[in-house]
Amino acid sequence: MIGLKPLALISENTAASLKYAIDWSHVNNTETIMYLNLGATSLKVSIIKHYATLSEKNKTTEVVEVISEAWDEYYGGYTYDESLADILMDNFDSKSKHKGRKVKDIWPAYWTVLQ
Repeated sequence: MIGLKPLALISENTAASLKYAIDWSHVNNTETIMYLNLGATSLKVSIIKHYATLSEKNKTTEVVEVISEAWDEYYGGYTYDESLADILMDNFDSKSKHKGRKVKDIWPAYWTVLQ
């Protein structure tokens, strides 16, 4: 397209961690961070370690070490919304004399708001 020849592809979470490493120095500091990417239909999680090394010539090198990556194609934002709706309805049912789960008219309006 524009003459670029990619050497490798990286995940979105790894790209985010590289941006973080560019923006923040980790000299005398080690951080292990969980990057979470919750899409509409899937979930991606990466555990990445950030630290810096100092060479013999006093040159600092930022290190981004991917410790682990996981992906669940069935748990995403929609499933999260459903789980949250269940928690909210249980809370509503426990505090109200009206039982939200038994009122059939409430669900269509409720889901319209969530979507």
